[in-house]
Amino acid sequence: MNLRGRTMKGTSRTRYLRTALVCGCALSPAIAAAQETPSQPIEAATSEQPSAADIIVTGSRISRPGITSPSPVIAIGEQAFAQTGAVNAAQALNELPQFGIGSGAGTQGITSLNNGFGGGSELINLRNLGAQRTLVLVNGRRHVGGDPGTSSVDLNAIPAEMIARIDTVTGAASAVYGADAVSGVVNIILKDKYDGVSLTARSGISSRGDAGDARLAILAGTSLPDGRGSLLGSVEYTSNRGFLGAGRPYGQADSGNFVVDPINGSTAIPGELITSSRGNFTFNANNQLVLASTLPVAETRFQRAPVATLENPSKRLLGSIAGHYDLIEQGNGFSSTFFTEASASRTKTSIQFEPQLMLLNGTTFGTIAEGATSGPRVPASNPFLQALAPIIGPIPANGIAVQTRLSEFGNRVSVIDRDTIRIAAGFRGDIAGSFKYEGYYQYGRVKAVQRDYGALDRFRLFAALNVDTKGTATLADDTCADPAFVAVGCTPVNIFGRNTITQQFIDYASIRPVSRSSSSQNVLSGFVSGNLFDLPAGPVSIVTGAEYRKERTVVSPDPSYINRSNSARFLNGVKGGYDVEEVYGELSIPVLKDMFLAQNLELGAAARYSKYSTVGTEFSYSLRGEWQPVDALRFRAVYASAVRAPNIRELYAPLSATSAAVQDPCDRVSDTGAPVTITGNRLTACQADLGASFAGFDQTQIQRQLVRSVASGNASLEAEKAKTYTIGAVVAPKTLIPGLYATVDYYNIRIRNVISDLPLQDIVNQCYDQASRPAEFCQTITRDTTNQIISVANFLFNAASEKVSGLDVSLNYTLPVSALEGRFNAQFNWAHLFEHTFTARQGATPDKRKGQVGDFANRYNASLGYEGKTLFANWTTRIYSKAVADTTILPSNALYSLQRIPAIWYHDVQIGLDLTGYRISLGAKNVFDRQTPIISLPARTASALGLRPTGGVYDARGRFFYAEVKAHF
Repeated sequence: MNLRGRTMKGTSRTRYLRTALVCGCALSPAIAAAQETPSQPIEAATSEQPSAADIIVTGSRISRPGITSPSPVIAIGEQAFAQTGAVNAAQALNELPQFGIGSGAGTQGITSLNNGFGGGSELINLRNLGAQRTLVLVNGRRHVGGDPGTSSVDLNAIPAEMIARIDTVTGAASAVYGADAVSGVVNIILKDKYDGVSLTARSGISSRGDAGDARLAILAGTSLPDGRGSLLGSVEYTSNRGFLGAGRPYGQADSGNFVVDPINGSTAIPGELITSSRGNFTFNANNQLVLASTLPVAETRFQRAPVATLENPSKRLLGSIAGHYDLIEQGNGFSSTFFTEASASRTKTSIQFEPQLMLLNGTTFGTIAEGATSGPRVPASNPFLQALAPIIGPIPANGIAVQTRLSEFGNRVSVIDRDTIRIAAGFRGDIAGSFKYEGYYQYGRVKAVQRDYGALDRFRLFAALNVDTKGTATLADDTCADPAFVAVGCTPVNIFGRNTITQQFIDYASIRPVSRSSSSQNVLSGFVSGNLFDLPAGPVSIVTGAEYRKERTVVSPDPSYINRSNSARFLNGVKGGYDVEEVYGELSIPVLKDMFLAQNLELGAAARYSKYSTVGTEFSYSLRGEWQPVDALRFRAVYASAVRAPNIRELYAPLSATSAAVQDPCDRVSDTGAPVTITGNRLTACQADLGASFAGFDQTQIQRQLVRSVASGNASLEAEKAKTYTIGAVVAPKTLIPGLYATVDYYNIRIRNVISDLPLQDIVNQCYDQASRPAEFCQTITRDTTNQIISVANFLFNAASEKVSGLDVSLNYTLPVSALEGRFNAQFNWAHLFEHTFTARQGATPDKRKGQVGDFANRYNASLGYEGKTLFANWTTRIYSKAVADTTILPSNALYSLQRIPAIWYHDVQIGLDLTGYRISLGAKNVFDRQTPIISLPARTASALGLRPTGGVYDARGRFFYAEVKAHF
C-alpha cells in the first residue's frame, strides 16, 4: 500500500490486507467491515479490487481468496486504531456499538472472589453478555486470562505497537476456536514483518488538568539474509494518572436515587454515631458531642465519592518480539518455517476507597453470616465512654453500640502489580502441494501481587476498647484487659471524637496485607488444511486439527484475610485447574460459480469435540452458507452452537464475604420517615418472620448498606450451551457507485444453563413475594436477634438463560480526489438491539434489559474525514440512545423520571500532518465536554459504594486533549 510513507513496510500479503482493511476506514476511528475491499490506494484511483493471496480471515481456519468472510467481521485497521486516540486495544474496541459495559481503569474495583487481583484489567464485553463469553485471540491463538481464574484477557498485556488489525466476529465460534466464543471472537492480529525503526511519543490531559496519560514506544524490525525470515520487536511504556471523584461535579458528594446530594452520604461520619437511651449522638465539626438530630442532615453524613478513584492510576511496561525463519523452502511439495512470538508486561494499578467503617454493634465475628466490619459493643468499663455518660446517659452493662469511620488510618488503597508473559513457538508450511500445516506450543502466565493500605487489625482494636481501669480514676493507669494483647503493645484507644486516635495506636493496629495470585496456561495445538478435490465450482477445502489445553490458578490471600483479623473482609485461598482435549474439523464446499444469479454459492460446516476434566465431553458445530447472485450483492448466514465450560473461579472460588446494599422487603419506614405500605404475599411473609416487631420495623441506611454477601464457587457446575445464528448481506456496487460499501447483519444468541448468581435483592424479594416461600431463597437469608438482615448467601448455579438479538448496519463511502491527491471518507455504523432478556431460573419473570444502560436500544458511530498528501483530519461522533438505569423501575415509581437518561452524543476530532518520516497528530475526545449522567445501579447490582460507576459506558473523564508524534527511520 502506497500512501506516501504513511504505512510501514511489509510483505505483499500485509499490504493487501491493509488495502482491504484500512483504506475504507483509514480516516475512521470506528470500524470498517472486513469482508470486502471498499477502495484502492489513492494513486490507483479505481474501484478494482486487488487479487490478494489466500489468507485466513477470523471466523474460519480455511484459507480463501481475497478476504470474503462467512461471518460478519468488524475490523479496526492499523491507521484506524491510531486515530481513535486509544493507548490499548480495549479502549478502541469499547467505543464500537457492538460492545457493552467494559472493565478497565475506570470500572474495575475490588471484588470478593478475586480479592482485587483483576483490578485495572482492560476487559471487553461483546454484546454485553459478559467478558467471560467473549473469546480473545492473538494471531488466532488463545491468550492466558488476565483476571485470575477466568479466561478473560487483559488487553493491557497485548503490545499496541505491534497491532496490525483487530477483527471482531459476532456469534458462536466454538466449533472453530473452542470454548468461550459464545457472543463472538476478538482476534488481534500482530505484525509479522517490519523493516526499520519507529518511535512514538504521546501525551494527553483533560481540560481540568488531570487524568493525564503518556505513552512512549519503539518498534524495530529487519528482514533476515536471503529474505528467508524476519525479526521484529517493540517496547512501550504507558502511564495514566487517573482522577478522584472530587475532580468532577458529579463526584462532589455521594449519589443516591440518581441525584448527587450530601444527604446520600454514609451515616458514619468522621467521629461516631453513638446509640444510647437518649438518642443517637455524634460529634459536630467543632468536636462537640451533640444529638445527631440537631445537625443538618448533610453534616451527619460522610461523603465517600470525593475520595474514591473514578479512573484508577496505572503504569505499564511491555516488551514483545516476533519472528520467523524459513528452514526448508518450497521444494518437492514440502516447506517448513519456524515462527515464534513472545511478550512480557508489568502493570501497576492503584484503587482508592474511603476510610474503613467499623460497626461496633454487638455482633461477634466468627461465622460466615457476620460482617468483617462488625464487632462487639464498646464495653461499659471503657473510661472514654464513661466520660460521655453525663451527655448520653447511663451506660448499660452490655455497653454501647457505636459506628465509626476510622479516618485517622487514612483512605484505603489497594495497589496491584501484575506480570504477564506469553510465549508461542512452532512450525508451519506446505505438504503435498495444496495442503498446509501448523503446529505450536504456547505458554502463558500471570502473577499478581496486591498490597492493601489503610487496613487495621480488628482484634487489636477490640482489645484496646476493652480497658482495665485498675480501680483508679487516672487514665494513665489504664491498660488493655487482655494480657496477650498487652504483651504485644496494646494500649487503650479513644475512638470518641474527631482525630482522637493517636499515631502510636495507628502504628500498632495498622496492617499491610500482601496477597498473591498466579494463573498459567499451556497449549499444544496443530492443524492441517488444504483442498481435498475439485468440483466444477472450485476446490473442496478442509481443516482438521487437535488441541490440548491446561489451565491452573492459585490465589493466596494475606493471612489477615484468612484469620479474619483484617478490618476489610475475609477470604480464603483457592487452588484449582482443568484440562481439555479437543479435536475439530471444518469443511467448505463450493456449489455454484460464475452462473446466472449465482456468481458464487458456497456451503460450509465445522465441528469440535471437547473432553474436559471438569464437565466431561462437549460437542459444538456450525453450518454456514454464502450466496452471491451478482457482483454487487452477497448474502451470508451462519447457524452455530457454542459451549462455555465453567472457569476456575466459578468452580473453585472459596467462601468470601463483602458488604452489599439490600433493601429489606419488610422495612416499614422510608429514609424520609414516611410509612411504607406492604401488602399481599410480602405482608404475610413479613408478619410470619418478624412477628410483633413487624409493626414498627425500620431498616436504617447503615443496616441496609452493610448486609453481608456470602459467595463461593460450585464444583458441580455444568457447561453453558448456546445456539446462535446470523443472517446478513454485503452490498458493494463498484460499477454503479464506486467506493460505496455496505453491510447489514441480524444476529440472535440464546444461552441456556447460564452460570450465574442472583442479585441479593432478587433473592430477598423472591423469598417474601412468593406465596410458596421457596427454600432455595429463604434459607439463604440470615437475620439477627433484632430481625435485621445481616447476610444473604449467594452461590453460582446453572439455572439461568439469556437471549440477545439485534441488527448491525455499516455504510462506508470513499471518494478519491485526484486533484488534491487525497480522498474523503464517510462512514456510519448502527447497532440496534431487538432484545436482551435474562431469566434467573425456570419459571421466573424475564428481566428485560433492552433500554438499560449498557443495553442501549441504539448505538451509532459516524465519521467524516480527509486524507491528503500531507494533511489529514477526521471528525467522529458516538451516540448512545436514551436509556434508564434500571428497567425494573416502572412509571408508577417516583424514581422513574429521575432514572431516565437522555441520549448522549460525543464528538471527537483529530488533525495532523504526514511528513516524510514523521506523522504528527493532535486530537480531542469529547470536544463539548459532555458530562456523564448520574447512575444509581439497578437493585440487582447495587453496592454500598457512595458513587455508582459509569466508566466503561459513558465518558467519565470529560474533554480530553492529546498529541502524538511518530517517527520512522
